[in-house]
Order: sequence, then structure tokens, then C-alpha cells
Amino acid sequence: MAFQDCMSLPSGCISSFHENSDLISSFQTDTSCNTLLVSSSDGVLTVIDLRKSGGDGHHAAIQSRPQSMMEPMKLHPDTRQGPFRLFRKSDAQDDELLSMCLMKNGKKVVCGTQQGVLNFWSWGTWGDISDRFPGHPQSIDALLKIDEDTLLSGSSDGVIRILQVQPDRLLGVLGHHEGFPVEKLKVGAGNKIIGSMSHDCYIRMWDASIFYDDDDDDNENGDDDHELNDGRNDEDMHDVRHRDMEAASEPESNEDDWEDVDSDDSMDSESDSSSDSGSGKVKRKFKSENEEFFSDL
Repeated sequence: MAFQDCMSLPSGCISSFHENSDLISSFQTDTSCNTLLVSSSDGVLTVIDLRKSGGDGHHAAIQSRPQSMMEPMKLHPDTRQGPFRLFRKSDAQDDELLSMCLMKNGKKVVCGTQQGVLNFWSWGTWGDISDRFPGHPQSIDALLKIDEDTLLSGSSDGVIRILQVQPDRLLGVLGHHEGFPVEKLKVGAGNKIIGSMSHDCYIRMWDASIFYDDDDDDNENGDDDHELNDGRNDEDMHDVRHRDMEAASEPESNEDDWEDVDSDDSMDSESDSSSDSGSGKVKRKFKSENEEFFSDL
């Protein structure tokens, strides 16, 4: 009997969970690495607590909660929890869960399904899904998180789509594998490329600068503009100082200058009047009505 227990787990395996009835399609931990999420083709999302338990097999964090909040989990006979603990299992969905990623700062768990629908679970509510995002014509076999609101999906139709989640929106297409299913998506090389692999026996690399370089370009352009503006301001200040120095070096204008101008103007006006008088033309003077009336008397 003791020999059977030793052989029940492979050498070096400290824990084994047999809670799903179909293939395990994906698993992922949260940011603290305390929780393991497992998606399966049986339509069940399994949640495993990775924090080591105490000597009695229970976690201190779980013990501190009231017993009314504890939901007993029935384990499969072949499950060997070891130092870990099966925390929750979701309700069985009517569709296979094929891929998974965490979004919205870990508040949403997104799973791709066989029917081309994205299923959403809210963190801490592991029973039924909280939202659905339909639209893919075929199964969603791969998911890759870009940021908290954007992800890439690889589908069986060979298309890699860019999606925005909550609000749900198709943003565009990154590329395709000519109709062959996309099995995996990964980002690498300093967020410069995104790799995809498919049934067409190709590994294809895609330019990821449209997702990751926008902020860097904005910062660099902002710095360049700032430096250019600083340079222009320095040149402008130099020109202003130069003009001020030239103005200071010129002799100041006095009242005599203005008087000379006035005298020149007056001389011009006098010369004009004298030229008119010297021309010999005499203007004719017309009599008024009163003068014409009294001239007859």
C-alpha cells in the first residue's frame, strides 16, 4: 500500500490535480503568483490556491474566515493537493475553453471558446460568466494581452485580430496565416515583435511598434520639441539684446531735429504759395447776390 502511494505521483511532483475531464488548454497565475487559473476543454475554469498550507492542510487565510463562507470542494479521487489547495471551480459552460488571459488589472479573466466567443469572469466570482464577446467565425485558440484594455486573438480561420474589451470592439487585423489555425501568440525582443505559430508550419513575426512604441515616440518628440523651443528662445533673446545694443549706440534725437522738420515743411508750403503767385494767374472773384443788387442803384 505504501509502495502504491509512492508510485501515485511521478518523482519530484509535490502536487497533482485531476479536476477536469478533458484536456487542459491553458493555465496562468495572477500577478502575485498566489492563484493558478486553469482552463479546460470540458468548459470548467479551475482556481487553485498556490499558497502553502499549514500542517493540517488548510491555509491560514482560509481559516480566518467564517465557516459560512467556506464552500466545501469535493475532490477527485486521483487529486493529490500536497501543499496547495483547490479553491474553486466554475460552472460547466456549454462550450470548450481553449485560451485564457487576465485583463483590467487582474479584475477580469478572459477565455476563448470553441464557438468563437470570449467568456469573461469577474475575479472572485467563479460560478458563472459575467459577460460574453461574440464575433469570431471560428474557435479562439490563442490570446495575447497587449495592455489592460487590448488583446490579440488567434483564431482557427488563421486571422490575428486586435480587440478592445469592455467596451468590446474589433480594432483591426494584425495579420493572418492564410486560413491555417493560429495556435500560439507571444511577444518578445523588447516588445518590438509579436510571434505567431500555426498549422501551416510557419513561425511568423509581426511588427509590434504600433502597440508599444507610441508612448516612447511621444516622449522623444516632446523632448525634441522642448530642445528646439529652448534653442529658438535663446536665438530670439540674442537678437533682442543685439537690437537693444544697436539702439543704445545710436545718437538720441532732440527737439531741434523735429523743429528742422517743421521748418522744412513750412518752407515747402511757402515755396508752393510763392510759385503759385509767380505764375501770373489771378483767380476771378465772383460777386455775391447783395453786391449785384446794390450795384444797380
